[in-house]
Amino acid sequence: MSASQIKDIEQRGAPTDHITIFSPIGGVIIEKLRQEGDRVRTGDRIYTVADLNQVWVKLDAYESDLVWLHYGQKVEFTTEAYPGETFTGRIAFIDPVLNKDTRTVKVRVNVPNKDGKLKPEMFVRAVVRSQLASGGRVIDEDLTGKWISPMHPEIVKDEPGNCDICGMPLVRAETLGDVMGNPENKPKPLVIPVSAALLTGTRAIVYVEIPTAKEPTFEGREIVLGPRAGAYYLVRNGLKEGDLVVTNGNFKLDSALQISAKPSMMTPEGGGGGGHDHGGAKSEKKTQQGETAGQQMTLPSQFRSQLDAVLNAFNSVTTAVEEADLAKIRAAFDQLGVKLSQVNKKQLTGHVEMLWREFSMLLSNDVVEGRDVASLQDSDRIYLQLKRHIQRAREQFGLTHSNHQQAIIKIDVPIEFQNQLLPLLDTYFALANSLASDNEKLALATGPKLRQVLGTIQTSHLNEKALTVWQKEFGNLSKITDQVIEAKDIKSMREAFTLLSEEILVVIKTFEVGNNRPLYELHCPMAFKGRGAIWLQNNDQITNPYFGATMLKCADRVNLISFDKEKQGAHTNHKGHSH
Repeated sequence: MSASQIKDIEQRGAPTDHITIFSPIGGVIIEKLRQEGDRVRTGDRIYTVADLNQVWVKLDAYESDLVWLHYGQKVEFTTEAYPGETFTGRIAFIDPVLNKDTRTVKVRVNVPNKDGKLKPEMFVRAVVRSQLASGGRVIDEDLTGKWISPMHPEIVKDEPGNCDICGMPLVRAETLGDVMGNPENKPKPLVIPVSAALLTGTRAIVYVEIPTAKEPTFEGREIVLGPRAGAYYLVRNGLKEGDLVVTNGNFKLDSALQISAKPSMMTPEGGGGGGHDHGGAKSEKKTQQGETAGQQMTLPSQFRSQLDAVLNAFNSVTTAVEEADLAKIRAAFDQLGVKLSQVNKKQLTGHVEMLWREFSMLLSNDVVEGRDVASLQDSDRIYLQLKRHIQRAREQFGLTHSNHQQAIIKIDVPIEFQNQLLPLLDTYFALANSLASDNEKLALATGPKLRQVLGTIQTSHLNEKALTVWQKEFGNLSKITDQVIEAKDIKSMREAFTLLSEEILVVIKTFEVGNNRPLYELHCPMAFKGRGAIWLQNNDQITNPYFGATMLKCADRVNLISFDKEKQGAHTNHKGHSH
């Protein structure tokens, strides 16, 4: 009741059986909840009143569409009631939670409705027309240089001020994170047909025609894909406008290139069945000029200097990853990209040119993913890829015998310390076996045991140098152990397990752990959607922890880990890809 109504009753001095109740807002009654004669109490709803001068349109967007949507974006829609008439509004809210049943996300659009044509519960069909710049970023020409309300996207002004509806200060539209401006002045995105890409996870293999060849000749090239747009993929890195890509017959070419040990879907880095080098024992590979990978190679002095700068930039990435600082990681990857772009390819000829073309492709793809990394878990994954590519580049260019050190340096430690690390291996093997047998409960119980084993390792036997190295590896193991413990299911445990495998391999080689018993390094090329991953076993019978019973025998490399450098590569017991 209003103050005037209360005053009127007081002046009248008598009760009345009729009273007028005023709505707190102006609008239309859309729901009547009480009838004449009903008893109502304080707080009971009698009517639902809505201001239909502005309505909300709630849309369902598939998760694959989310990359094209952003706050404030213009939406066009039609209704069955008014065929041929198009209504417009702006996106005001995108639900942060996906509906697990429909695999859609609710998108709310604020729409002006001054003429009252739009009614609650109408069905609509909406279209969002996204214009893209290079890299797949959305362009919104309408918001160029504008100021927008962070709560009401329909409030857009040319100058700063406050929202006419809620009073909040307006913000610059550019702060929404999208590219603004005339799309004609922005570089257009590069796209390829969906059928051209052979997917290997976040990256893909395409087959590109070599324009200088006398006969039709194609090479496999690893690229980084952006989101899918209908029948096309956006390409983030790896191709340039004008490249001719194969859209039919890809798998036939892929098989031929695998046989010739060139980059393919199964082995994006080349090298046939053993293309993904993770260290450990491996057979020597002869180059086209009769050189052995890892031996000193004659490089142009300018290229050597530029390559040193790339390796130094990689060291900066390593430091940033160890500090677990996302901002530093992105910046370090960006700086690595700068150093890669400064390498003068024109000075290279012959085999060196071919090698650098391959490695620059792989490293630039790492940079593209790393400079936009969104989580520490993804940064670890990308860094491991980068680390393998850098190590292979060092080996192929013969830098491991120069002033560059090996990726893993052997440290002499007392046998008492080595024996303390054996329970660590046993716990690791127990985890590997539980994953291979798809025993989720047993795998999830391994994390606390791993931490307990780490806590029992004493360092009193170590000299200063060995202690420094162990403290670094112990820090890595502790961080990975945290991820193992935090794993909620067998899928996340397998993701943590690949990091643990890489680190355990470093510990084994650095401190020569278990050198009195056979240890094997295995590689699965299919793990994590073709990204590939290694694991370790104390026998050579393949039991794949990444797939379990689904592909228990999947491995393209089984290498005996040897601590005698002269014997490395002589114990490769298995080759090929077994399922």
